[in-house]
Amino acid sequence: MSDAGIRSIIEEVRANVQRQRDALALEIVAELQRKPPQGTPVKTGYARAMWIPVLGQPALTPERARVTGTAAERNATMRNMAVSARARQQAAIASLLADGPGQPEVSAHVYNPAVYVNRLNERGGQSPPGWVEASVARAVIARQAAVRAVQEVL
Repeated sequence: MSDAGIRSIIEEVRANVQRQRDALALEIVAELQRKPPQGTPVKTGYARAMWIPVLGQPALTPERARVTGTAAERNATMRNMAVSARARQQAAIASLLADGPGQPEVSAHVYNPAVYVNRLNERGGQSPPGWVEASVARAVIARQAAVRAVQEVL
């Protein structure tokens, strides 16, 4: 096999690794956004909208918003923040899906900068304690099944 043939195979493998990495990140986001009791508990929709896939190291700084005013004003502010968060999430997903040179050596992360998401995961309520870990596990199992199905066809 020529050097060009070997390089072609290496590039094909790298592209496949990138596709699988990206698909897993998107599956994790989808699982985390499921309705309770499997996914993110929902009051205003803010935490549910904040699951963001990113390549490389995620920003681990929680988003701290000081929301003041009457209960109605606070709820309206949180709803507006959820809409803004959803737009950021959609932009991140679009970026992940964009065509272009891949970076298969870069890891993908899914993070949620909502400051209270860890409490939601630990305490349960609408979703059982540990729902984040369960969501990630379901996404990994689904991605593994998809890969196995393709391998069986080949």
